[in-house]
Amino acid sequence: MRRPHIGFALRNYSSLSGASVVTSALGPLLAERGWEVSVFSHRFPDADGGAPEAAVTRRAVGMIPFSSAIRAASFDYFCRREARRAGLTLLCGHGDLTRQDICVLNNCDAAEAFFCGGVRPPSPGTRYVRSRQFGKGAYRKIVAVSRRVADDCARFYGVPEDDIQVIYWGVDLRRFHPANKDLHGRALRRRMGIPENAALFLSIISGNPVKRNIAALLDAVERARVAPAASLLLVGPESVLAHPQAKRLQHARRLFHLPGSRSVEHCYAAADAFILPAKYEEFGLTALEAMASGLAVVVSSMAGASELLQSGDGIILRDPASAHELSKILEELAASKPLREELKAKARRRAEQFPWSKTADQWIEMMDRLRPVPQALAEAAA
Repeated sequence: MRRPHIGFALRNYSSLSGASVVTSALGPLLAERGWEVSVFSHRFPDADGGAPEAAVTRRAVGMIPFSSAIRAASFDYFCRREARRAGLTLLCGHGDLTRQDICVLNNCDAAEAFFCGGVRPPSPGTRYVRSRQFGKGAYRKIVAVSRRVADDCARFYGVPEDDIQVIYWGVDLRRFHPANKDLHGRALRRRMGIPENAALFLSIISGNPVKRNIAALLDAVERARVAPAASLLLVGPESVLAHPQAKRLQHARRLFHLPGSRSVEHCYAAADAFILPAKYEEFGLTALEAMASGLAVVVSSMAGASELLQSGDGIILRDPASAHELSKILEELAASKPLREELKAKARRRAEQFPWSKTADQWIEMMDRLRPVPQALAEAAA
């Protein structure tokens, strides 16, 4: 009897993309549990750059390289055509398909625009997909990565709540581990000239810096009355340093910068606390990785990852617009090593409740309920 076959569609597969990281983690686990797994993408990285593992079949998808809308529409069409040819049981999209069995909602553009303001509007290609992917017959199940995004999907896109299932992402508890502090963290501090005994805050910025609230973070660091050695390690593109406060903090050696890295676990290992002050964040996988790495975490109440923090597991930033509130939190963490150590231990214990194996089990249960009627594939040519 042929194994059930699931296909994940991602237009651009990248080791620095959250959806790609998730697919790399889930794919082999689903394969271990009896599913054949394929990834459909227009672009794959090299084998050593975050490509799907051997247990997952890579399937290249064509795309017409003209306007944003034509790229989106052509990938959507060609991907669903290749899915039919592959004889999939279920097709899962991460925001690049107009029709699929499972639609994973990693981004909620309408909510982002509402809560953040001033963000760049979605591209024509994104608008093309969003205007079609929530219509009648376009999906069989919506997977939301947090309760936050599930509620916003219902609010802004009109999706019935019964169509949405919340499944939190997991974390690699071996890759992200407190033991990395001795293996990698101290060496990274030495290379960057950061004192070993200094309190070091870490924030990882990807995508839109307005959404990630970089201006308020820099303001809070500058406001905070902490020992001169306490500083911020900012991981992300060079553009995050364009803010005038970034220049002042760098000059005072209170701000250090690294570009995005595939060895991000080394960055967590060097830090004491992780800050996610986003104005809006559907989940925030970096926060869970930080918890697994044994860091004290400060997470915005507007981030889905804040739902993982039980009483005492971390600090929730109630008002991400308040640099004053965040600066006081930074002062408290910088001044109290016992507090940092307590939060580090609690964060790791909490993260241990979210291994990828748990996420895979929830996906298997959901897929087993869906697979008798592969509706999206039957209608893919419509």
